[in-house]
Amino acid sequence: MKYVDAYPENSDNEVLINIWNWNPRWSVTVTDESGNNLNVSKVWAYDPLHIKALTVKRFNSSTLTSTPNFITEKFTHFFKVKAKDADTDLVITVKDEFGHSWSENMQRPKAF
Repeated sequence: MKYVDAYPENSDNEVLINIWNWNPRWSVTVTDESGNNLNVSKVWAYDPLHIKALTVKRFNSSTLTSTPNFITEKFTHFFKVKAKDADTDLVITVKDEFGHSWSENMQRPKAF
């Protein structure tokens, strides 16, 4: 049930951002399509793609007699922002301590 309850229907326009290999010396900024900086919050979260790809398949068995291995746990490389609405596009930029940066233009709504 912890996976079912982890992601209830979201009508608050919150966006969960997964920054794989996150390092505390990095920075993350998110701007909306109007150039407004959004408040970024670091969160502990279950990886929804891991749940969908691995955990659900392991629990969805009529012969299950124990807890499967390699199930989803909470991770520290997730962030949340709140957008103006569900159609607001975002630019997510991550910079490392060496000056490298990576950006994604997230068109919303984004397919899961």
